[in-house]
Amino acid sequence: MTPSRQTEIAFFGRITAGATHELKNVLAIINESSGLMQDLMALSKESPAYHDRFTKALKSIKGQVQRGQSLIARLNQFAHTPDIAVRSLDLFETAGLVVALSQRFAALKNVTLKVVSPPPTEPPVRATLNLVQFQMALFTAIECWLSLAAPGNEINIYLSRKEDSCEILLACEGDFPSGSDPDGGLIAAEKWPLLQSMVTPLGGSVEIDAHKPGIRLILPLAPPLSAPAEG
Repeated sequence: MTPSRQTEIAFFGRITAGATHELKNVLAIINESSGLMQDLMALSKESPAYHDRFTKALKSIKGQVQRGQSLIARLNQFAHTPDIAVRSLDLFETAGLVVALSQRFAALKNVTLKVVSPPPTEPPVRATLNLVQFQMALFTAIECWLSLAAPGNEINIYLSRKEDSCEILLACEGDFPSGSDPDGGLIAAEKWPLLQSMVTPLGGSVEIDAHKPGIRLILPLAPPLSAPAEG
C-alpha cells in the first residue's frame, strides 16, 4: 500500500469516525428522551402539570431525529466521494460538506467553523479537480487551524475565482493568546507539511495570507496534465 493510499484511508477513517460518534450521541439523546417520556406518561395520569415536559421531550426527540437524518445524508454523500476521481465541482457545496462533517472537531475546541456564503450576484465557483484530494486538502487546512485556534475563535472559509484559478481562504478571527504568532504557528503546525503535499497533486499551492491570519489555497480551474479526468 502506497503512502498516498494510506493517507487517503486515514482521512476517510477520521471523518467517518467523527460522524459515527455524533450519530451515537444522537441515538443516546433520543433514548434518554424516550425514557423520560415513558416515566412522565406514567405520572401524567395523576397530574396534567407534566404537559410542558412532554412537549419539551417530544421537541428534543424531533430535533435529534432531524439532526441524525442530516448527518446520515451527508455521510452518505461523502461515502460516494471516490466514485468519480476527477469531476467539475461546485466548491461552495463541496466545502460545505467538508465543514459539516468537521463540526465535531471544531466543537471540541469551542471554535466556530463555517463557509461564508458568496454574494448572490456572483456565479458559483467551479473547478475540475480530484474530489478526494480536494476534500483531504481542505480538511487538513482546517486541522492546521484547529491545532492553534483558541476557544471562541471563528474559522471562516471564503471562496473566490480569479482568471485561471480559484482561491480558498481559511481565516481565523478572534482573539489569540498574548504574544502568540499565528502565522509562524501555522507553518510550524504538525499538519502543515502534509497540507503542502496534498495541494501539489492538485496543481496548486498553499501560502499564509499576508493581510490576516489565514491559510490560502490556490488551485487551478482545470486538473494538471498529469491528472487526466476520469469518468
